[in-house]
Amino acid sequence: MKAIQFCCVAICCALISTACASGKVYKTDTAFKKEASLKGEKSGIALGRYAVTEALMADSRLMTISGSNNGKKITVYSTSGDDVQVEATLEIAAYRNMKFFRVNRRGILCGVMSSNRLYVITDKLELQELEEFEGLAAEGISLDFRTKPICLDGDNFYFTWEAEGSYGIYRIKAGESPSLVASLLKTDSVSSLGVGTVSRDGKKIVYGYMFFKEFVIINTGTGKSRTVSFDAPGFSEENSRKGDVVYNILESNPRYYSDYAFCGDKIYLMDENGLVFYPELYRPACSIDVFSLSGEPLERYTLDHMGYAAVDEKGGRILLFTSGNNPELYVYRLKN
Repeated sequence: MKAIQFCCVAICCALISTACASGKVYKTDTAFKKEASLKGEKSGIALGRYAVTEALMADSRLMTISGSNNGKKITVYSTSGDDVQVEATLEIAAYRNMKFFRVNRRGILCGVMSSNRLYVITDKLELQELEEFEGLAAEGISLDFRTKPICLDGDNFYFTWEAEGSYGIYRIKAGESPSLVASLLKTDSVSSLGVGTVSRDGKKIVYGYMFFKEFVIINTGTGKSRTVSFDAPGFSEENSRKGDVVYNILESNPRYYSDYAFCGDKIYLMDENGLVFYPELYRPACSIDVFSLSGEPLERYTLDHMGYAAVDEKGGRILLFTSGNNPELYVYRLKN
């Protein structure tokens, strides 16, 4: 089971900034129109002993980051039809804090952040460094574990960052200084724990929180945002916003959206613990919640395994690699 270890001292000392994303708040009781439990079909593909740490779907290709402390690699799989086959393996010499991010550029499948550098994977399965962003360090931007890439949309690179006390989503172009697009809720010790993605047309960024029962939809053109906030039993919104992180993490132990986000025709968000709002009912499974592009709850899919998922919206399926060494690949068919 994936778990995040926290130092109790750090948790007790952590404070919450209430610099939440501005904009309209949409309250919902999480009454999804459809709920379904899905059983995965085990793929016969041999994945090796290295644990998968992230997955991403780009066009008809599935990509994973896997490895250990001795090294990491990117594996590209062909997913045409029902077959999943290894198509290429890409090695990166510097491999700390590796993260995928979506890229909206012709001829590019996706991007990879690794050891304070940004790369892209081309549709020819070549790994190329984004030389136009070599100067990020000169702007005081360190792409470390507290900074998460969200997307490269044309010439605009979006990422989470904290500058002068403002934690949020920033945008930067080559040769320019970063600008704040939207502020985000944060706790001092776990501000980087969330997940973001961008729509295919680059007009919407979706960011899900790990320790707040909310996600935010941001218009990249205007900077206006819409927060989708949930009412859930057993959780104190008042305590959360006052900064009672001990209540958040140790007592109710809520973990919301922090593992995976995808924005296509719909918004897909995957939770950390397996049951988004009811951790006391934990079981070794995970849920993917589906929303409209305006934030309306549509569907909740409960999968029978935990791990690292990628949504193939066009193919109507979810591909999931189980956690730990010797991972297995399961394919889930989405029910219409």
